[in-house]
Amino acid sequence: MTHPDAEALAALCDLVEGTAPFDISDSDEHVEGAIVGLDPRLLRRLRKGEFAYQAHLDLHGLTSEEAGAPSRSS
Repeated sequence: MTHPDAEALAALCDLVEGTAPFDISDSDEHVEGAIVGLDPRLLRRLRKGEFAYQAHLDLHGLTSEEAGAPSRSS
């Protein structure tokens, strides 16, 4: 049996490494993204803050090029 959070950790590791497909939506007020195909139950747990973060990345004031984001068409 695997640890209950193992799936979430594996998905988040793939995301951080840049190997997971990622969908981003944005508005004038916020930017939100999720791994394509992410289990909705896991997404709800992430939004509720049920997982402790181990590091952070502050992208305030950076352009998408400076932040290393892949270009996307609008």
